[in-house]
Amino acid sequence: EATKSMKVMVDGKRLELPEGATVADALSKAGINRETILIKRRGELCAEVEKVVENDVLETISVISGG
Repeated sequence: EATKSMKVMVDGKRLELPEGATVADALSKAGINRETILIKRRGELCAEVEKVVENDVLETISVISGG
């Protein structure tokens, strides 16, 4: 049985991910370094462990740390 896939957007890039993929999976596929960002989905911050659904739109927010 073929794995179903779904389409999501990450910072304007359309990606195809397997059903059950997480926010972290989407970021990895988009080549985004997860160490220095926060993620917004539907206008709210979300965790990397959350599952994405068909047509989700994720936006990354750079986190700058000073020293």
